[in-house]
Parts: sequence; structure tokens; C-alpha cells
Amino acid sequence: MEAVFTLVYASRESIRNVGGLIRPKAEGIRLARRVAEEQRLPIDWLCGDEADIEFLLGKIRPQSLDEVEELYAHFFPRHVLPDRTRSLVQRVIKEAQW
Repeated sequence: MEAVFTLVYASRESIRNVGGLIRPKAEGIRLARRVAEEQRLPIDWLCGDEADIEFLLGKIRPQSLDEVEELYAHFFPRHVLPDRTRSLVQRVIKEAQW
């Protein structure tokens, strides 16, 4: 079974959080806990709104919005990033020092 963490703001079939989308819900929770244990993060590390997106972008270190959109399209080919997410991604990339 695969689970996907992605950069969106809402979904009916997922854990609701301003910063992230996790599908399927149960698998996402299990994987988030595993990441928390492995990385010595707080158990609720994936519930910090915009901080979630900043954390995930820091891990993948994209160089452009296009790179993020390509990654997103790989997992969700019929969807596009919401404008609010696009703006946040652009700001984080601009301010990044990776």
C-alpha cells in the first residue's frame, strides 16, 4: 500500500489540515508516526499548518515552483496546486537557503 503526503489545503477523504493532505488517512497517520520516531520529531510534527509545507519543502529542496508542480502532478495527474499553496511554495523557495 502506498501513502502520499502532498501540498494542498483541503480534501474530504483525508486528514484536514491547512498545510497537508494525507491519503489514505490510516496509512498516513502510521507513516507520520514512523517519521516522527525515526527523525526524533514531536508526534504531532505534521500538524503545523504552513510549517508542514515548509518542512516538506525543506526535505525535497525544490529549485522552482515548476519542480514542485511536476512532483505533485506525478501523484495527482488530474489536479493542480491551489493558488494559496503555489504562493506559499514560491515564498519558501525564494527564502530558502538550501
